[in-house]
Amino acid sequence: MNNAFFSNHKLVIHSLFIYCTVFAAFLGAILWLNQGLFVFVLDDPYIHLALAENLMQGHYGVNIDEYASSSSSILWPILIAPLTLFERPEYLILLLNFLAGIATLICFSTILRSVLDDESALKFMAMLIILFNLVGIHFTGMEHSLQILCVALLFKATLMLYEDNKIPNWIFPLLIIAPLIRYENTLFCFGFALLAFSRRYFLGVILAGMLAMFFIAAQSYYWHSLGLPLLPSSIMTKTQALGTNSHFLSSLIGNILRNIKSPGGLTLLILLGLIIKAALNTSRENKERIIAGIFIVIACLHFMLFRFGWYARYELYILFPYLLFIIYLYPSICKQLLNHTVMRIFLIIAFTLPIGFVVFKASQQHITVVSIVCLILAALIIYKHHQKSSASTIKFLTTSVLLFLFVAPYWFISLLYPIVSHNVYHQQYQMHRFVTQYYQKPVAINDLGLVSYRNSNYVLDLWGLAYYPSAVQRLSNTTPDWMNEMTERHEVGMVMIYASEFVGIPKPWVEVARLHDDFPLRGFIPPNVQIFATHKDAIPEIMLALSAFNQQSPPDVKMQTPGGLPLSLENKQEP
Repeated sequence: MNNAFFSNHKLVIHSLFIYCTVFAAFLGAILWLNQGLFVFVLDDPYIHLALAENLMQGHYGVNIDEYASSSSSILWPILIAPLTLFERPEYLILLLNFLAGIATLICFSTILRSVLDDESALKFMAMLIILFNLVGIHFTGMEHSLQILCVALLFKATLMLYEDNKIPNWIFPLLIIAPLIRYENTLFCFGFALLAFSRRYFLGVILAGMLAMFFIAAQSYYWHSLGLPLLPSSIMTKTQALGTNSHFLSSLIGNILRNIKSPGGLTLLILLGLIIKAALNTSRENKERIIAGIFIVIACLHFMLFRFGWYARYELYILFPYLLFIIYLYPSICKQLLNHTVMRIFLIIAFTLPIGFVVFKASQQHITVVSIVCLILAALIIYKHHQKSSASTIKFLTTSVLLFLFVAPYWFISLLYPIVSHNVYHQQYQMHRFVTQYYQKPVAINDLGLVSYRNSNYVLDLWGLAYYPSAVQRLSNTTPDWMNEMTERHEVGMVMIYASEFVGIPKPWVEVARLHDDFPLRGFIPPNVQIFATHKDAIPEIMLALSAFNQQSPPDVKMQTPGGLPLSLENKQEP
């Protein structure tokens, strides 16, 4: 009986083993780098945690005396709010994402078994786990793991409707919940509704859609009643839709062009080309072409309305079902590619390199050089295997190069995740320590999360994710005077920002120090946080707090003068 169970679930069991191994490697690397402290790879999840801890007190905002719609998800802050009652909710959020990932793997496995043999399906699952950031996304501490699970289930329901002309009962609550997890899920709910309507399923789908729209509208009305915009300020800020005089059409075109230029946009265009080819193939079944057409619509809407990038977390929800659909459309070609010798070598290299880069603390230049060498070696191996046929050589070389270009951005990002967590530990976490343990007064900042989380003092968000007026002023002004007006209005004496992110620094501000991260490998976070006094009277108190903090900061975190010299050489100890 045990043998039968293993045989029937071999794909899931092997996939889970790879998944848990990679997860453990990521977690171990982060804990090792951060001296045993787990820190998410972004500052953003701590914005959600700051909002969630205030939700437990009946307040919707990051600061307890100020309303804010700082979360890009309606449901996520509510889900994690009870977790803030625990001392380290980060581990519980990571566990929630881990379990969502397991459910996603099981869902993907059942889909793949219907079109591929177990060996080929396992190789594809290994690619998703190792190369496409399926594990790394959990360490962002945000709602993306649940978002991917929702879309995976929607895609499975789409195939069930296509093959069996049946709708599972669980699809109706999913159609309600998915858009509340993240707005982009609305695209796949819309796509499923179109397919359901084509198969004459109306009532249940319409009711579910109306309920989802009701909850979204109710949340928007609630925000509006608090004096906030109808959409989260985080969404409006990231789309740069505030403070501009451009028309909607020009903004739409600008967003499309920006998305097409991104690595994720190019990746989706490659997949979209293959789907368009299938949709135009008249020899295929009409049902198959209808689904292909729906996928084309979904991709076009994403290009117009949403984004790619920022550690590849914005597009994974759409790339995974599109990859699965490509396998569904072209099973024999995908099977041939997955079973090729070069693919095995490529997977082994991709699995071992991230561990080596983290252990030896390689620089970004080392990662680039090693990756290029691997690409050349892969091309040479392919050429040797297929040199007898020039057509075959060209075909396999082209496929492999496209595959590498397709995988490279997500592979590199996966490599950087433990490093970026270490960067956040050295900067945002140390800023949190400094503000909550040493300075203990209102501050202004542009990376809001960790500094505002479990901080009873006011935190002024100059970027605008949690303070709508800042977003409006930042995007509509060409001078930094508004920043000085903001700090004066909120009686803020100290500012900690990445100065390069703003158009300038107000004249009254005085730079007193820099928090410098001396760790050699970096993600997308600048190495220096500039610390300003908003007026001269605040300087002595800031310097006293900095001096005390500097004696308890990690070895690679260095307080420097504005000119880059050591601020103090006194007895640095481990925190």
